[in-house]
Amino acid sequence: MAALPVEELRKRASTAFREQRLYAPAGDNAMEYYLALRKKSDKPDANSESALMDLMPYTVIAAEQAIGRYDFVEAERLRALLERADPQAPALPRIAEAISTGKSNEAQRVVNDTKRTEDEKRLAELAKQKVIDDAAKAATAVRTAPSALYNSQCAGRDQHTTARLSPGCLAIRHHRYRRSRICG
Repeated sequence: MAALPVEELRKRASTAFREQRLYAPAGDNAMEYYLALRKKSDKPDANSESALMDLMPYTVIAAEQAIGRYDFVEAERLRALLERADPQAPALPRIAEAISTGKSNEAQRVVNDTKRTEDEKRLAELAKQKVIDDAAKAATAVRTAPSALYNSQCAGRDQHTTARLSPGCLAIRHHRYRRSRICG
């Protein structure tokens, strides 16, 4: 922009203003053209100064919206434009503070999200290990249950007196017989 003549800057600034490119995109907006025109002019231009004052509220709102979107790069760019337009603007300290607070809050949010993700992974691993442990206990219980049941129901009985055995004891003997036939 520094290489452009004053008339070209004025033309581009008014075109950008008409096309509602008030503060964006960076490098091709009315605010930056008017600031370049102010810097390049030998004497203050009333139209440029008026246009800059008209653009200030829009730029303040845009900076606040950028902060709300956590777009701190854009917010900082807009704060710098505001500072160049009016170093004594009342909104500058508030915007600078909001950017600083927003950046630190964003950093804390990232730390919290990382910690929460790690905690969720740890809890998932613990749940997975519990399922594995429970399955192993269940498998052990299934393998040992018939023997334990047989021992408790048939203890002290004569193996040849099956007529006096309880139905549970008979079922266990049948289960053992089938298992020995299948497993060898």
